[in-house]
Amino acid sequence: MFDAKHNRLDYGASLKPPTGYNLDFAVTTSYTLDLEAILLIPVALFFSGDLDFNPKDIREDMLEALTNVSKHIAIFCQRGKIKVAQPYHPLMAYWEKGIHQIQMPNYDQSFHPKIWIIRYISDKKNATVKYRFISTSRNLTFSRDWDIAITTDGEVNKNEKDNNIGIIDFLHYLKSKSGNTIPEVFFKELPKVVFDVPDGFSEIAFHPIGNLNKNYPNPITTKTEKQDERLVVSPFLDKTTLDYFVKTSKRFSLFSTDFELSSLPEIVLSTISEKYRFNPFIEDAESLDELSEPDEIPFRQNLHAKFFIDKKGRAISWYIGSANASKPASERNIEFMVELKTSGSAMSPKNIKNKLISTNNSSIILFEAFEVNVIEITESEKIKAQELRRIIHEISGVSFTGKAILNEFGRYDLEINIPLLNVKLPSDTIIKIKPLPENKIQSIEINLGIEQRIKDFKNYDETLLSPFLIIEIYNDLEIEKRFVVDMKIDLEPSRLNKIFSLIINDRSRFLNYLSFLLSEETPDKLEDNNQKSNKKKENGMEGSIAFFDGTPIYEKLMITSSRNPSRLSKISNLIERLKGEKEINGNDIISKEFYELWSVFKPAEKP
Repeated sequence: MFDAKHNRLDYGASLKPPTGYNLDFAVTTSYTLDLEAILLIPVALFFSGDLDFNPKDIREDMLEALTNVSKHIAIFCQRGKIKVAQPYHPLMAYWEKGIHQIQMPNYDQSFHPKIWIIRYISDKKNATVKYRFISTSRNLTFSRDWDIAITTDGEVNKNEKDNNIGIIDFLHYLKSKSGNTIPEVFFKELPKVVFDVPDGFSEIAFHPIGNLNKNYPNPITTKTEKQDERLVVSPFLDKTTLDYFVKTSKRFSLFSTDFELSSLPEIVLSTISEKYRFNPFIEDAESLDELSEPDEIPFRQNLHAKFFIDKKGRAISWYIGSANASKPASERNIEFMVELKTSGSAMSPKNIKNKLISTNNSSIILFEAFEVNVIEITESEKIKAQELRRIIHEISGVSFTGKAILNEFGRYDLEINIPLLNVKLPSDTIIKIKPLPENKIQSIEINLGIEQRIKDFKNYDETLLSPFLIIEIYNDLEIEKRFVVDMKIDLEPSRLNKIFSLIINDRSRFLNYLSFLLSEETPDKLEDNNQKSNKKKENGMEGSIAFFDGTPIYEKLMITSSRNPSRLSKISNLIERLKGEKEINGNDIISKEFYELWSVFKPAEKP
């Protein structure tokens, strides 16, 4: 289980539908969010594709998945925690209606859960509906931090039961923050789902944490019975929580980072006899010449996993999820943990501790004994960090509005409206704002004392309009924080079709995209026009619309019509997106000849 060389989590594989099933709808949560990273995720959910490609290399499966993403996936994250995407890509627009930012009541609270709840359906009649639940500590970013996760599947049974109350109440909370985003079928079916229990365990339970219309206490830090053994792995710690663990444990093992352990008061460290730090070699491994890869930017690999193991008598409970060993995780945040129960000694804290501090036949030691080296964090540093957090929270809660105004050149000028803000700033702090896609004009300072209308951002193509804004916080003229929020703005629905035709911008690309929809084989990245032209010449296909690798369109459509008629609706959607769009030479991307051919196969219009 903790073999760092052989037991590694493939995030994409965790999302792929079971054999014979397709994605119906997925709900996922994250504290932070990277708009570029989530361009990849739909490839696994819709097409069972691997995620080991660069999102800048746009592929047919990626593009097709993104055009459908907001109808099938809902992402919830903390407002003010969306990373600034550089450079901005118009494809991010497809996610706009699928992202729901949650503003917590107070600045010292976090919306912190990291889970997936996925519904899969089959094309076969009478097939059971399947659900998958994933609990992890990983945010939806490109982070390479070390994580632990649990994935479990379940089927909808006929008998009405009272299962999964924690999941259902959590979904009700999310629904209350986003209108009717979550399909009602989740609430009807989840009480009938029994999720699989992983090998080595006997029971599974789901624990949301926090005030979700009713309060869910942290199951780890509210136990009154003293545990015989306890193991805690957490990248963030505080004195209050550690004091509780020490007092309620006969034997306590703590695993964290060198920095976090060194930041604790000596009096706290002295009460914990078994304490271990994450191996510094692993943290910096990507920066070493012998381990670096060409064209890859090295990342620090920090510890991000959170899990707890309690043992009382023969009863052992594991808790895996988002909660740190900290006071916010018990008293203020929204979190989610999964509990696994067992009586097997192989899963005991002692056994797992030995695995974490041994090489496990992989030559990699995950944790090593911590030698006390206290780092003093001054009170002024703590106050400054809290002050920045307060400012981010208050600015994130502002209701920004905007207008896209068509100008005389057929492009758009943007107007950003900022209400009178009741935000207290230190004298050396200023806040600036600009549209996320903007890469030429500098951000504009917000004047807190008045209602403000910013008209500096002009002459945008429709495909570069976005509801997302960059907020920048400066301290002593140096940028201290950048993040993304959204504004309320009416944008034309045709914008998404325009973005699509930016990529599928000639007949060659249209035909290759059509070929993908007919076969759904994993494609290469979309090639530029010169590459396409050279391929057509090599294959003797220049100027032709009739063939895909020697196979007539008519024959491919015939096969699809008889064997996979559901794919014809995807082709209808493709044609609708490109209707009226033209190549650079002025010709229609979809030719008259193709329309005539398609008329034989297109699905009948629903009344």
